[in-house]
Amino acid sequence: MKASIGRCLFVLFIFIFFNLRGYDSDNKLTQIYPSYHPVMSDTSSYKLSIWGNSFNSPQFILSGHGQNIVQDTVTVVNQNLAIADFSIPTTLPLGVYKLIVYDGVMDTLYSCITFYKNVSGDGVFYTYTVAQLSQDVQGVWVGDGDNDSLMEVFVSGKDNTIHMYEWSDSSWVEQTVGSSGGYMIKVTVGDGNNDGLLEVYGVSDDDSVYQFAYNGTSWEKTVIGSGTGFMKSVAVGDGNCDGFPEVYAAGADSNVYMFSFDGTNWNTTTIGKISGTIHALAINDGTNDGKLEVYASAFDGGIYQFSWNGSSWAMDTLLQVPGVYIYGVWVGDGDNDTLLEVYGAVSNGDVYQIEWNGSSWDTTRLGTLPDQALAVKLGDGDNDGLNEVYVACDDGNIYRFEFDGSNWTSSIVGSGSSYMHNLALGDGDNDGFIEVYGANYDDRLYMFRFESIQPDIASDSILLPRSGWIPGGNYHIRAVVGNYGGGNANNVYVFVSVIDTVANSEIFRDTILLDSLPAKLDTTVVFEPCYYTPGSVYRTIVYVNYPDTNPANDTTSILSATKDAVVLFVEDANGYGAPNHPDSTWLIPLTNLLGENRVAYFGPTSSYTDNGPDIEEMRNVDLVIWNCYDYYVDPQLTSLDTSNIKTIIDEGKRVWLIGQDIIYSLLGK
Repeated sequence: MKASIGRCLFVLFIFIFFNLRGYDSDNKLTQIYPSYHPVMSDTSSYKLSIWGNSFNSPQFILSGHGQNIVQDTVTVVNQNLAIADFSIPTTLPLGVYKLIVYDGVMDTLYSCITFYKNVSGDGVFYTYTVAQLSQDVQGVWVGDGDNDSLMEVFVSGKDNTIHMYEWSDSSWVEQTVGSSGGYMIKVTVGDGNNDGLLEVYGVSDDDSVYQFAYNGTSWEKTVIGSGTGFMKSVAVGDGNCDGFPEVYAAGADSNVYMFSFDGTNWNTTTIGKISGTIHALAINDGTNDGKLEVYASAFDGGIYQFSWNGSSWAMDTLLQVPGVYIYGVWVGDGDNDTLLEVYGAVSNGDVYQIEWNGSSWDTTRLGTLPDQALAVKLGDGDNDGLNEVYVACDDGNIYRFEFDGSNWTSSIVGSGSSYMHNLALGDGDNDGFIEVYGANYDDRLYMFRFESIQPDIASDSILLPRSGWIPGGNYHIRAVVGNYGGGNANNVYVFVSVIDTVANSEIFRDTILLDSLPAKLDTTVVFEPCYYTPGSVYRTIVYVNYPDTNPANDTTSILSATKDAVVLFVEDANGYGAPNHPDSTWLIPLTNLLGENRVAYFGPTSSYTDNGPDIEEMRNVDLVIWNCYDYYVDPQLTSLDTSNIKTIIDEGKRVWLIGQDIIYSLLGK
């Protein structure tokens, strides 16, 4: 109890100190690993390696979504590395979090950690197209480039532009970040200028390195430096372990450049040179010695490490394969042994793991792809709580390599219609799951999402009767039932129950058996008719009891209050019509004439594509007054409305159809 109280007081002290004083902290945090962690069904331990500057007695907090998680323990490995343990509760909201440290000064690393949902059981990757550009997509990165605490997907391509794609409710929204004087080859996100905010960085074949900083309304472009040949890779991190991130870039001139910002100007340093074009860069602690290093893959068949010894840069060769290009390099814990390794993607299709044993580098071939391996990244793309190795291939596929403790096995994640340039992992659509993103020569950006092959049967919605006031009478209850999982479902029972809430009694029950409900499809079920007696309030409940992993969506219900109505007034305004709804010009005289319980109302429609009332609702009154008002741009009545009106007239019902432009709206249609 004392420890908990102490943590609460510590959090309170930090936030009061920070918020009231507006503390301008010295730089303290630069980089973390891993930058993602699953939220498990039980409380889990999150061991976080944190790099920074002059750690003494640091106190760390994970903060976001109204949550503040204080470290359980912290170990200071050296002045630049601390390892903190956090207990992650099962109820932690998913999404992006920041890391706060107090160690004499306060510092914050924004949008640096993603907590995602752990998925158990078998599943498959589904392929989605995020965007199609005018020319092929070269690079892709997932990060919070506009500092809104949400992840976005950034792509670079031969249209000379960096694009940002942000998921909004049901679609991807594109925003142009900025352009260069040539092909935009690679893109990344990081705080390269140490201002506490994230920026987007890109390299181009015009030899330049670009920074794009979002000011809240627009993107500001800065050329931070250049090489003597076209640039092919860019990374942000504290490669020289001075407590300040830098921007690193490399390309055709075989140099690795460091661009550091001094508060006023960008300064360029060449940290090393090799004999071939450099195609990829990565920054992490590949030797597990507590210090960050810079790693490069090159067209001379080599993977190289550049490390700062306090006074100069030293270069070490990790791998040298004659006669090949090494396209990709990445650093991470691909075999889940808690140690970091270096991974390489080779033009002959080989994928390598290179592991430091304390005195030399051990090389393991994970496998050989059928075509050139063009890029390699690590992450938990299937959301099972373990890392995998992902490789983009010239045959158009992305491959996944998994280690079972003894052997590496590979499988295809998904494909495009041409060769796959690059890939990235992250929760780009902020749905609480990690996805794999692929940049393809077919001009498309792909998302590959791992989804359970277990069925997820849901009672989605009730179409009839509708909620609210309705005419009393007979209704064939209609509902939508869907299978939103990844596997087909057989023998699905769908149940309906109607409760009279006034009498507190069930008045109707029915069951429908669906022989099969395929994955990713929904269907409409129609039950036997139920008589809704006028003058009461009914709860209609439709539910399924299929055994699946998401029982929360098994039931849906609505409340309907019934009238002894003789008139149904339909306000089919299509977005036009009366200024207030319901239209009092009609409803007031109708209720004065007939009585409030004798008039039912439907509407208003908001678009010409909206259907009017169901035919069964119209059958439960003597007269339908259907007012189309003055809409004229498109046909006022939908095809279904036209058919229903014709049917009930043929059945002997009366319809009063009003609309000054009904015929005009059909001209030329």
